[in-house]
Amino acid sequence: MRTLFDGNTVMLKRLLKRPSLNLLAWLLLAAFYISICLNIAFFKQVLQALPLDSLHNVLVFLSMPVVAFSVINIVLTLSSFLWLNRPLACLFILVGAAAQYFIMTYGIVIDRSMIANIIDTTPAESYALMTPQMLLTLGFSGVLAALIACWIKIKPATSRLRSVLFRGANILVSVLLILLVAALFYKDYASLFRNNKELVKSLSPSNSIVASWSWYSHQRLANLPLVRIGEDAHRNPLMQNEKRKNLTILIVGETSRAENFSLNGYPRETNPRLAKDNVVYFPNTASCGTATAVSVPCMFSDMPREHYKEELAQHQEGVLDIIQRAGINVLWNDNDGGCKGACDRVPHQNVTALNLPDQCINGECYDEVLFHGLEEYINNLQGDGVIVLHTIGSHGPTYYNRYPPQFRKFTPTCDTNEIQTCTKEQLVNTYDNTLVYVDYIVDKAINLLKEHQDKFTTSLVYLSDHGESLGENGIYLHGLPYAIAPDSQKQVPMLLWLSEDYQKRYQVDQNCLQKQAQTQHYSQDNLFSTLLGLTGVETKYYQAADDILQTCRRGLILAAQTEGYACDGVTTARMAEQSLEAGHYSLVVLDLGLPDEDGLHFLARIRQKKYTLPVLILTARDTLTDKIAGLDVGADDYLVKPFALEELHARIRALLRRHNNQGESELIVGNLTLNMGRRQVWMGGEELILTPKEYALLSRLMLKAGSPVHREILYNDIYNWDNEPSTNTLEVHIHNLRDKLISVFWLWHESTEQIQLFEQALRDNRNNDRHIMREIREAVASLIVPGVFMVSLTLFICYQAVRRITRPLAELQKELEARTADNLTPIAIHSATLEIEAVVSALNDLVSRLTSTLDNERLFTADVAHELRTPLAGVRLHLELLAKTHHIDVAPLVARLDQMMESVSQLLQLARAGQSFSSGNYQHVKLLEDVILPSYDELSTMLDQRQQTLLLPESAADITVQGDATLLRMLLRNLVENAHRYSPQGSNIMIKLQEDDGAVMAVEDEGPGIDESKCGELSKAFVRMDSRYGGIGLGLSIVSRITQLHHGQFFLQNRQETSGTRAWVRLKKDQYVANQI
Repeated sequence: MRTLFDGNTVMLKRLLKRPSLNLLAWLLLAAFYISICLNIAFFKQVLQALPLDSLHNVLVFLSMPVVAFSVINIVLTLSSFLWLNRPLACLFILVGAAAQYFIMTYGIVIDRSMIANIIDTTPAESYALMTPQMLLTLGFSGVLAALIACWIKIKPATSRLRSVLFRGANILVSVLLILLVAALFYKDYASLFRNNKELVKSLSPSNSIVASWSWYSHQRLANLPLVRIGEDAHRNPLMQNEKRKNLTILIVGETSRAENFSLNGYPRETNPRLAKDNVVYFPNTASCGTATAVSVPCMFSDMPREHYKEELAQHQEGVLDIIQRAGINVLWNDNDGGCKGACDRVPHQNVTALNLPDQCINGECYDEVLFHGLEEYINNLQGDGVIVLHTIGSHGPTYYNRYPPQFRKFTPTCDTNEIQTCTKEQLVNTYDNTLVYVDYIVDKAINLLKEHQDKFTTSLVYLSDHGESLGENGIYLHGLPYAIAPDSQKQVPMLLWLSEDYQKRYQVDQNCLQKQAQTQHYSQDNLFSTLLGLTGVETKYYQAADDILQTCRRGLILAAQTEGYACDGVTTARMAEQSLEAGHYSLVVLDLGLPDEDGLHFLARIRQKKYTLPVLILTARDTLTDKIAGLDVGADDYLVKPFALEELHARIRALLRRHNNQGESELIVGNLTLNMGRRQVWMGGEELILTPKEYALLSRLMLKAGSPVHREILYNDIYNWDNEPSTNTLEVHIHNLRDKLISVFWLWHESTEQIQLFEQALRDNRNNDRHIMREIREAVASLIVPGVFMVSLTLFICYQAVRRITRPLAELQKELEARTADNLTPIAIHSATLEIEAVVSALNDLVSRLTSTLDNERLFTADVAHELRTPLAGVRLHLELLAKTHHIDVAPLVARLDQMMESVSQLLQLARAGQSFSSGNYQHVKLLEDVILPSYDELSTMLDQRQQTLLLPESAADITVQGDATLLRMLLRNLVENAHRYSPQGSNIMIKLQEDDGAVMAVEDEGPGIDESKCGELSKAFVRMDSRYGGIGLGLSIVSRITQLHHGQFFLQNRQETSGTRAWVRLKKDQYVANQI
């Protein structure tokens, strides 16, 4: 008999019984509560910005809960696969409830600073906030709701596969809902959130989580010290010593898209003024980001876009800091809301705050305000200067506020910030008007520089921060993630203006720049080094390959002029031929890579025209075939890049001697002797002291003794870029030379007659195995007993059929085995079977493509030799020129450059060897006789630098392998050099040779050893064990690559018996030789 107590117990158990839901229902319920109930504050703010005055706006507002629900549903469903849906939902509920309470009660914004305030809140302050309303609100909407979410029991799935399918369908439906809303209301969302950015700060729980992560990231990096870069910065002596100083203006554009610049081929005339300013426009320029907050600090940083980190950039100096450290005055004028950290440590001013009449409206100014006070600043500038003008440019959506009324060139315009309501024509018209004003601003800056050319050598760079979308594919404005952003947001305009004085003074070929701009691709990464090069700042952070001007600087001409030669430079074969026809030259230095004609063809043509003057070929083509071809065509000498400047000068002197029938390095005319090596002059046994200009003049006259000399050639001999020559410069120097050569007056008299004879001449101007296996097993099981005979018979028939069918395949195998990289002839078809014929035909096509690929690889290797050696040659030339003209010790840099050249040569040799090995070209190599002993003298010389001793293998037994002796010697040299760097002075370095499952060649040292956990890293390119020991981190990488080419293994470990490192390679022994033994 049941009692009343029993009844109450049953009722209590029923009340306390956990309710249960299936997983899908639980996910939907949790997503609904989080996205709808905890975002009331967000939806209230949306209603304030989006009036429900039309059916369209009502639908836009109703779509927002759908999107929020779908996003939370996707996140919770994905987390359920890892059983994280409960803790994640509880976290979202607690965070969302707290954020909604504080937003609705205090009207605060949850951002990084508010998270910082919460963290810094004292216990007393926290207690003060705990009102009954807060405890009730957070208790019910947060804590109680989270407890209910955890208390509800989720029914286990009856089928795991069914559960996965249901969750997948749930995600898919949510994604489709989001896509549907995006397709219908993207423009409205873009406009609403673009113009009301504060809305997202009330969205829960996403904004609170993002703000917390931002605070954490900021705190993690907040105490990082400022990283100083470019502390070695100094001015290029050539620029520093100029009497006339340099002034550069950099205009940072805003939201200008390249495709709307008429300089880029846009049919509308948006750049009428710049089209007349002789600027160099770069049509293929990419931005670093799609928002100012990314692009501006990135372009002034030394970090390229692929490796740019905003947090790190905030704690590191940029290019303006380096320029200022080098002694150049820097000024940043801003009209676009700040420089995003790029100008924090240089003088800067916010010109918008001036609020000038007629220039500023409602807190925004036209870009012309940037020129306020600039004239006075330039007039008072002492020394070189760089001025940065940060424009507001074409910033949207209020394009109509970016230009004064007189620049309203294209109509009708879009005079509202709700740009999605404007027609395409109105929007584009308004945007193009902003570019017309940009054109005016840049032109005004150029004219300002022109007005100060009497005091400064001037230049200007314009570069926009990012582009803009004008409704294409329903996208407006900018700021999309870079990976999915359209080109209109990533392609930006960039242009360069150089005064004629800058081009002439620093030997920059603008024609070369124009051609280079049309064919090359650039990015904002180029700005860092280009600014350094433009202002003449030298530092290890400068990268010549990123300097836009570098390849168009004619350093060879400067090098010749410092030796006293009069030198003309041209960039095309046509211009060279014109110069030869119009002038009188003693020698031609010819680069074979001319843009309009191959240099060898040009040389052959001038030889056919009976030009007999000596020709020196200067090129990166280094093969024996190239050298023979050049000399056979008619060159007198052949010099391969890179080269030493002194070697070039010596070869020039030798060619000039031979051409003038002088057997030694002296020119002798009468009783006058000129030694070209020592640059000394004697007259009658007495040395004459001549100035460089007098020496250049005298050497020209003596080289052409008995032949007429053009007056302008003599004029160029004494030309100096430091000063403009006056009209009587030539006469003055001839007068001074005549006084010193009074006893040989006849030489002066004859030269004067030659000058007078030619003084009127002119010169011319360059993607269910299990189910299938189960079905197969069932089918086989059902056929075993009744069909064993049929199976056996079938197998026999199949065997015979396959044997017959595959007979042509065996023949095809033999044909393929006979093919090597050097023998890729088409395969003959020996079968009438259509399938075999099709396979052979496809293989022949593959062979044909492979042949083409191998040919292209060989051509690529040759091209790499040229493209690597040429810039290295230029850098070395400039270094030696710098040392010669300004007496600066550049020996460490030259040594480092030579080390880089050696690494380049090794890498090229590796590439060529890889091609040779792919052709099966292996040789029998004895490790002791062909590798170790031939390298002994070179290695010993290297070790003598630190009094180290090289010990050879104790055993005289040699081991033969298949491979390339030159590469194996390179491998040995790199191993010994690595041991040499890390071993102490006076130590021993041992080479050991033994047979251990192959041929083992080892190098052991007595150094500090290595961290064996990092051995795999040390064989990667550009990884060094310790940067204090020098090197560039390629040695062990090259060793690893050579070992791979020889199908061997490379090991690196510490020695067991004593300190030091043992580096060894195991190669396969030559089986043919082993069998013979």
